[in-house]
Amino acid sequence: MWKRYAPDKTSPKAFTNRRGDVGIKLTLAAIASAVLVSACGTFYANTPTRTHQGGRNPVTPGVTGLTLTGSYAVRAVWPLPWPYPPSAPGSIVAAPGSAPVTLVMRSPSHWSWVALPGGSLWWDGPGREPRVLATAVTATIAVNATRVMGSNQTVSTNQTMNGKNNLVAFQGPIVHRVPWPIPISGVQGYGLSVGASSGIARTRSGRTWIVGGTVVKPAIPATAYQDPGLLAPLFHPILAEVTSSGHVMRQVVLSQLVVGGVSGLTRAPDGSLWFGINTGRYEVGTQIYRGPTELVHWSPSTGRLAVYPVPHAWGHEALLGQILTEGSTVWASLQYSPDGSNSGRTTFLLRFNTSSHGWSAYPVQGGSIDTWTLTPTGTVVSVVHAGGSLAIAHHIVARVQPGYVVGGVVAQGPRVYLVVSGHHRVQLVAISPK
Repeated sequence: MWKRYAPDKTSPKAFTNRRGDVGIKLTLAAIASAVLVSACGTFYANTPTRTHQGGRNPVTPGVTGLTLTGSYAVRAVWPLPWPYPPSAPGSIVAAPGSAPVTLVMRSPSHWSWVALPGGSLWWDGPGREPRVLATAVTATIAVNATRVMGSNQTVSTNQTMNGKNNLVAFQGPIVHRVPWPIPISGVQGYGLSVGASSGIARTRSGRTWIVGGTVVKPAIPATAYQDPGLLAPLFHPILAEVTSSGHVMRQVVLSQLVVGGVSGLTRAPDGSLWFGINTGRYEVGTQIYRGPTELVHWSPSTGRLAVYPVPHAWGHEALLGQILTEGSTVWASLQYSPDGSNSGRTTFLLRFNTSSHGWSAYPVQGGSIDTWTLTPTGTVVSVVHAGGSLAIAHHIVARVQPGYVVGGVVAQGPRVYLVVSGHHRVQLVAISPK
């Protein structure tokens, strides 16, 4: 028998069982004797513009489409293979606020992996030309220097989502794909409300945590709101720990939660997981969540689950996007639209203090945030949509030229790495303070 304790003004909603032990129902998934991985082939990109010399990754001396303002300098530029046919749009960007960019550097002068959530994944192996291994990854995580785990959603021939998720393992140039190994909830013909796009997190042992869902209330017409389309189903979230080959090692049904969306799955340094939920139904036609937004914390080691509601002024009809942890602070972008237009745009950042349980907003001037990250010291690096500028701790350090965009950003050590694209070209750019 489960008990749910009402929160006070400073405490989260807490869940426990009457014995006070693990508060999550654990289900050990049956391990099939057959290997789940099936090879999906290797994809080759167009011939790149550079060549290797002695196994090194040469650096191009200049960057196109980006102007630095003076306090930062360009340290390295690498051209990346263009992944799309000439008829496609001339620039690529990460899905706004969805997940962090994945970057693996073999050395300061040689990258191994670059992946944009909702975009492309590039690989540059020893002695080989760089290749585009995928152009539709929704989330990725680096397992080690040679392997990246990711997820994607299968698109049908008429460009509508056909309700299929895939778990993908990238081992050098070899790509293995298996169907999403746990249940998911979706709307036939409209796409998914949970699954591959919700995020993927690495465990200490090199496995990954993924998200699924078991439907408790089916999709219904949205006539009550006089909106087109459907209201997507409500479901219990499922967390699963899986191996790189797709074997389910542990499956957890969060039956205490009934949600319409899950997002931003990430792992904290202590091994616990954070993610966002919306407790209302998802309007498929206009891409609006109809309920309040909450931040969820779950510990795989203790089973403790805590839910922290986002204040109503921010968290109504919204969904938390990318989530990152830094010390006692959890950072999360918020995706919402007060007037029902431009839904899904990351408009600002929220900070949650895990000690005081207090919320605060991180102010952004000049527009909404397209993509963001944190430096190792906790400084916010953000790409602001209006004006196309890159800000580090509120200081504009770079601007993109017309026709170019900063498709993604990630910080490692003293350097900030940008994916700059435009006019059917894409570059990985490293900058640092002068």
